Amino acid sequence: MAALRFIIGLIITISIALIAVLNRDIISFTWSPLHNSIDLPIYALILAPMAIGFIFGGAVVWINSSKLRKEKRKQKKNIKMLEKEVANLKEDKFTPAAPAIIVKEKE
Repeated sequence: MAALRFIIGLIITISIALIAVLNRDIISFTWSPLHNSIDLPIYALILAPMAIGFIFGGAVVWINSSKLRKEKRKQKKNIKMLEKEVANLKEDKFTPAAPAIIVKEKE
């Protein structure tokens, strides 16, 4: 699985590098509401939206997994408490207890 992930990542990386190298021409980009033009290389207009989408997607996944992270923190805290309790019970099991004193009631 790791090898497949590496191969796919390598292909994507090479593709992005080729886009950047082969599309270095400068074009005039006009943002309609402002009527201002910006001179940018073509690869910037291709890769910038991809990067913004990647960051936005990562943020959405991070926000959606907040409940899972909260549950994981609670479970870790619970595990630590239970481990301490088990250690205390093991310790108490091996310590000799005082003998019980039987008291007879007078009739």
